[in-house]
Amino acid sequence: MAGFKFDFSRLNAIYVDALLNERKTIVFEVTQGIGIFVFMLFFSEEDESKDQLFLFLARTNKMLALKMYGRHSKYEQERNMFSVFVTASNEADIKEELGISGGTSPFDLSLFLSALNNDIPQTLPVAALHEYCHKHSKAFRKPELGNAVDEAHKIHLIGPKNLAPGTTAREKTLRKLYIYVKAAPGVLEDFLTSLKASGKTLAWSANPAKENSDLRKMLCSL
Repeated sequence: MAGFKFDFSRLNAIYVDALLNERKTIVFEVTQGIGIFVFMLFFSEEDESKDQLFLFLARTNKMLALKMYGRHSKYEQERNMFSVFVTASNEADIKEELGISGGTSPFDLSLFLSALNNDIPQTLPVAALHEYCHKHSKAFRKPELGNAVDEAHKIHLIGPKNLAPGTTAREKTLRKLYIYVKAAPGVLEDFLTSLKASGKTLAWSANPAKENSDLRKMLCSL
């Protein structure tokens, strides 16, 4: 495998917590210098990208899709690994995000990744998850993240809809609520819980005229 191998070991705490709490979405940011590095992981059963780490470079609007290697389990925390291979192209994008061009000192990729890893938070409250999803909503429109949400071009909330018998709501559809509705975290969590309990999912549209403004206002005002 070409590239520099690195294990983002400090992802373990929030990854295991997300698994234990059936919250299969992780989004948070780490700043290094002028660079803003947004870590994104999606690992519900229907997520094709559940073994990928997405690193969104917010200042330069670039997305790195990094294949993760190693065991990821909520039962064997000590064996979890989050190893990726950072290519020369990835490194060039990272340097651009950091505003590095030229200079007399060579860029130490290992040192940078270690600093990034050390700054990974060890808790990710629901409020912070919602904030980062909303703040970096444009990242979900990137082609590399095309499978993280259902029909990424549909961002206008219509409302609950019935599921076919024997089916359950897809996390790919429900997580759009975090991204496109800026409401109190407890309100969104309660709303999602009630949807799942009543066997419903959410309908979204690409047409702003179909937006359910009353529902959005209700959620945002509670």
